[in-house]
Amino acid sequence: MARSRNNPMNDADLTELVRELDRLESDLHDAAEHEFAARVGQVRDDLRGHAEEDAEP
Repeated sequence: MARSRNNPMNDADLTELVRELDRLESDLHDAAEHEFAARVGQVRDDLRGHAEEDAEP
């Protein structure tokens, strides 16, 4: 990709920016997995509660 002559970023700056974006992407991915796991756990707990209520005499 060609860069504009007015772009003050050099290759080292761009490399560091790409690394930081990689870290952010990883963090967001981990956070999304954590959020999904929490939601699945909540649904499981809700279903378990309903099953226990249904099993009571």
